[in-house]
Amino acid sequence: QRCGNTKAFLQQLSDGKLAEHVLLYQWLVEARIRTRAELAQMTLEEHRNTAIVETMMHQPKKYSDISQLQRLTTWELTAVAHQWWLPQRYQPLIQAMTNVNSVDDNKASSS
Repeated sequence: QRCGNTKAFLQQLSDGKLAEHVLLYQWLVEARIRTRAELAQMTLEEHRNTAIVETMMHQPKKYSDISQLQRLTTWELTAVAHQWWLPQRYQPLIQAMTNVNSVDDNKASSS
């Protein structure tokens, strides 16, 4: 099992709600915020709370009021978390691509 909720609780959730939580779970693992073993001991609500805390730490100016994030659906919360994490995660690739574009622009202007 991948969370601390009971099987009966999980079976009551719609496919859409389960999918939202799977995406959040995957993000928590991929972002190395929690391990699979840690997440297995946590409820889905604790997964959400972890994402909320991480987002507030990384975006304090944008999300200074915890209730802003608590009101979001799990889908919206996962999207918000990706907004700050993806650029951070792929910064080396983004920088390399920016450098390639700059070199191409310089070659084109000197021709």
